[in-house]
Amino acid sequence: KLRSITANVHMRLVALLPYLATVEATCQLTEKEPSEPLYALKFCHMFPEESCCVPAQDAEIEEHYFNLLDAGDICAKESSKAKDTLRQIFCMGCNPLSPDYVHEDSVIKICEDVAAEVEPALFDDCGMIRVEERGDMCAGDDVVVPSQQWATVEEFLNDDSGAKPPFLEDFTIEIVPLAECDSTVFTGDATLARLSVTAMFVVAAATTYLL
Repeated sequence: KLRSITANVHMRLVALLPYLATVEATCQLTEKEPSEPLYALKFCHMFPEESCCVPAQDAEIEEHYFNLLDAGDICAKESSKAKDTLRQIFCMGCNPLSPDYVHEDSVIKICEDVAAEVEPALFDDCGMIRVEERGDMCAGDDVVVPSQQWATVEEFLNDDSGAKPPFLEDFTIEIVPLAECDSTVFTGDATLARLSVTAMFVVAAATTYLL
């Protein structure tokens, strides 16, 4: 019986593959499908095989990131998990999986464990530069202590002058519980998202058979 179920599930998954191949994702930043960059991305270099942005956008993302963290040479040399995660969030629009979690309802869901890694207080030791208007250096800026400027990480993630992902300023960031972090939620882990999608189709196929 188990062998029969396994064979049936396999057949159903194989039958689904042509359909899945025709469902193409569209990137928010390029309005095209994820593709291999002709020229390597410098800042969002974690997507060498496929990406959802072009080098010009990558360069602007890098500029916004370092403007926010501009706290002198000593702080610039310090690495941290918070900085790494902030980079992933800033590079969200370049992520080839972004079509899965950047939805037309103008809401981007971020897993709570990812959000916890960029709590404003984690950047207090060096401080941040909050620009009056992102992209307009003539508008002025202020040195801020992050935990005093943003009371919560959700405020930080939804501030265009804070951690809001560049080019996605029109979207609202929503933090969701860990138990709800599926492939439609930004987890900072492309592998997890891909495995979630696969698991979803396995369960669907098995359920269809058992019914």
